[in-house]
This record gives sequence, structure tokens and C-alpha cells, in this order.
Amino acid sequence: MDLRKKIVLVFPAAESRRPVSLDRNFPPMGITKIATRLKRFAPELNIVLIDEAYQQVPSLDPGDVVGISCTAVNSRRSSDIAKLAKRSGAHVILGGPHATHRAKQALDNTPADQVVKRHGEEAFAEIILNGRKDRIINGSVSCGILPEPLPDLTLWKSLVPYEQVFERSIWSRDYVDGFFLETQRGCSQKPRCSYCVRGPSGVLKIENRRFWEIISEIRGARLDGRESSRVPARVQVLGSCRGGRRLYRETDGKMLIFDFSDEFLAMGKERIENLRILAESMPEELRGKIEFLTYARPDQINSPEIAELLKKAGVSKVSLGIESGTDETLIRLNRKMTLDDHRRAVKLLSDAGIQIYVNFLLGCIGETQETMEKTVEHFKELVEIAKGMVYRAGARIIVPFPGSLDFRRLVRNLREKGEETKARMYEESFVMEPAMLEADWLDHCTDVLMDDVLDAHAEMMEIARKNSIGMSDRPHLS
Repeated sequence: MDLRKKIVLVFPAAESRRPVSLDRNFPPMGITKIATRLKRFAPELNIVLIDEAYQQVPSLDPGDVVGISCTAVNSRRSSDIAKLAKRSGAHVILGGPHATHRAKQALDNTPADQVVKRHGEEAFAEIILNGRKDRIINGSVSCGILPEPLPDLTLWKSLVPYEQVFERSIWSRDYVDGFFLETQRGCSQKPRCSYCVRGPSGVLKIENRRFWEIISEIRGARLDGRESSRVPARVQVLGSCRGGRRLYRETDGKMLIFDFSDEFLAMGKERIENLRILAESMPEELRGKIEFLTYARPDQINSPEIAELLKKAGVSKVSLGIESGTDETLIRLNRKMTLDDHRRAVKLLSDAGIQIYVNFLLGCIGETQETMEKTVEHFKELVEIAKGMVYRAGARIIVPFPGSLDFRRLVRNLREKGEETKARMYEESFVMEPAMLEADWLDHCTDVLMDDVLDAHAEMMEIARKNSIGMSDRPHLS
């Protein structure tokens, strides 16, 4: 590649009633991982990373390469950037979850030159460094170890916007810093949940033996200013506190690691033994200084020992996918668990002193007024079981994005009701209208109206308010 040209990797702004692009305290990881891989093999490359929540796409020159990370809610903006880039004479590559499931539609409806499906680090490197020309390229799908367990954040021009988001958040009350880490990529559940945008099979994860080495590097660079080629020393952001104005973060105190994997470290069948090794091998200097916010499946929190070992390993907060308050709906969602699994997980975590974030879906497949009422009651029940340990709750309206079983169900139902034109539109379009998709889903796949869903959400908000639980007033993902 001509090294005078730029490689511009963009995470486009979302088209959403819910500002999902404006509440992150870390930059988009997908494009960061791709840039990290490229720099590993060709340090001389001129790579520009753009998060449209905070930066604008730069001026482009003929021969530049523009990579766009596509989701359903930013698909319109992804298409617009592709058109802009082609008018400038750039080479355009689309990737991300939406492009993975809309590869043909992307080539038919946008001026993109190539589409990368699935995980893109290796495929993107092949395009840039080896000149691979295939119009659709399958990225990596195999199981194994994460190729970039700690993406190089020094490639971002500035992390100040994310520092400021953290400082404004509730986290700044208890932690001196927060950082993102992906311990696992991919989901081990088969078949996937019906609403899930299905990715490649298999799981990539951090090697357990390297885990604390990586955590030590993060803390050392962020709080102690130790030199790191991948983790920038933190930016001191002037903030406020009850005692007046000061430089908010100090070099000591607890740090929160956000692990947005489907399951903390993908512990697998040997979960208890792996957790025991992890907890016992925590370096002494990190004890009391690092805490983790992780995701977990309720059916996997199935013994007091698991909850206690999570706590001992530093896990202070767990986000649980509860989704529904009826066993029948959980079966339709392919959730592979029961309400009793929910109750047990919440009790075990709360008994171990771990705070809980319970997540619900409203407007699930076949939803009725009765099932939604039971979901509201199940929320109330779990709050009572937790005895003050539910710190946050979420309840959003389901949106069946392309790549999910529920999306196929919607298209099928549209055809069965004689709406062939709309069914074909959903099958053939690259740009999605999330609000329309959400409305069509409720109309054709449930027995509830939007007003019913909003009323249920308002009831859950009131339960949360009475129990001092944080909860978003925005139920829409679209």
C-alpha cells in the first residue's frame, strides 16, 4: 500500500431515540482491534480512528482506505459515509455485525468495494497488507485465544471525551478510574437466543494465565503512569466533587474494569476450578484496588461457591440477562433457563455481596398483556430476593435485527399476512429503519401495543424508584 495514503476506520453515529453512542467511557473496540493488528505488522501505516460521537470524518483523498463498522442502528450513516468516501476516490470496506448479515445487500445498495464478515482483524490485514481483492471476505470464526486481548488505545488521538463521560457517571463516586476489557468474544450458548444477532460459532478468550498480567498493565499505566505501549496514562480531567473543585482522579483507590463479554472469561465446564485458580492468583497489590463489572448467564450462577469465588476474584457487579417473567416466553426466546434459575442467581450473588444489574426485554415473541404483567411482577420479586443488592435495572423493547431468528420470524409473518412488499424490503435493504422495525415487530409478532409496552416500562420505573434502583427512562433501543 502507498504509505502516503490514510486508513480511516470509522464507527458511525447511531440513528436512535436512545443515545447509545453518547454514553461510553471507552472508544469503539472493533475498529481499535483492527488498527492494533495493522500496526503490529506495519507500524508505518497512517491510521486514523474516528468515533462519530466525538469526531468528524476527515477529508479524504483518492487512494485512501475507509473501513466502516456497521450496526443496524447506524446503517444509514454507514451508507452515507460510504458514498462520501467513494466520491473522494477512496476504497471502501464495510464490516461489523450488520454488514456480516447484510453482505450482499451492502454490495447491492451501497458503493462499498468490499465487505468483511465476522471478526475482521485478520481479513482487514489481508486486504491492506496483501492486497486481497475478494468482494466478500469471511473473517475468523475459529475458537482459541483472543488475538488482541488488550487493544492499543494509544492509537486514538484523544481519550479525553471518554474520561469526561466517566467523570459525569455514577461510577466516579466510588472509583478513581474505569477501563474496558473484553475477556471473551462470542457466546457459548447453542442455539443462540432468538433475538440475538448470530455471530460465528465458538469462543475466543483471554488466556487465564495472562489475565492478571494484563490487569496489572492497565492499572499501572492508568493510575501510576507506568509506561505501556498499549494503555495510555490517564488524562487528568478537572472535575467537581462535594469538597469543591480539584483534579478528580488520584493515583490510588479502586479502579473498575468493564468486561462486556457474554460471560466472564468463558470459564466453561471447569468454571469452579478456573475461578478458584483466578481468585488465588490475584497479585497482592491488586487486592482491594480492582473491581470488575461483568456479564453472566443466570443459569451459570448455580452454587454458592461460584458466587463467592467471583467476589474473591474482584467481581463486584454482575449484569444478568433476565429477559422475561414467564418460563413459556423464555422457551420461545431459546434462553435455556427458567425463572428458578433467575431467583437462585440473584440470591447467590446478593448473599456473596455482589451487586446486580437485572435486564429485561419487553415485547418478546408472542408477548401478551398477561406475560408482560408477569415480567413486571418478576422484576418486583427479584428486587425483594436481592435485599437491596439490585443497583440498576434495564427494560427495553425488543428489536429483531437482521441475523436473528426473530427477524426471520417477522419476515415470515409479514408474508403470511399478505405484506409481500414490506417483507421483500426487509430482506433486500441494507439501511434499516429501527423505529419501523420495532413497530412492525409489535404489530406482527406480539399481542401487545406500543402503549402497553410503555405502560409496563413505567410500572418497572416506579418499582425501581421506590427501591432506589437506577433505571433508564428510555425503553427504546431503536
